[in-house]
Amino acid sequence: MHEVNFLKKRDTHGKVKFTDIADLTYIPAENGDVSYERGMEKIHAVTHTGEVIVGMEVFRKVYQAVGLGWVWSFTQLPGFRVVFDRFYDVWAGWRMKITGRPELEQIFQERKQILKKFNEKSDKLCDDDCKVK
Repeated sequence: MHEVNFLKKRDTHGKVKFTDIADLTYIPAENGDVSYERGMEKIHAVTHTGEVIVGMEVFRKVYQAVGLGWVWSFTQLPGFRVVFDRFYDVWAGWRMKITGRPELEQIFQERKQILKKFNEKSDKLCDDDCKVK
């Protein structure tokens, strides 16, 4: 979250839309059809043209948009790009364990339970249009 806050402060021209996929009202259809699960497995971004990008390319594009493209520019050098892209893929698969958090499958199950309770409460407050799927 520190990195997101740092980038938000640098985004003085509003070029980046930061989206919290953990928000219970997150709607994949409004965000390149990236599901919560896919978004948690690897970082995703949707460009202004609607293209969905994944992994290291997200960092390259976002840092470029906020004027810090030089930070990740070395990851695009011939021979290095493949190495760094692969490193991110490995990191994404192990980051939960390395950082002492529950495995993604456990997080997904817990989210399903939370959404079920959220929707049950929504039943009392609104019709089917306002439920989170």
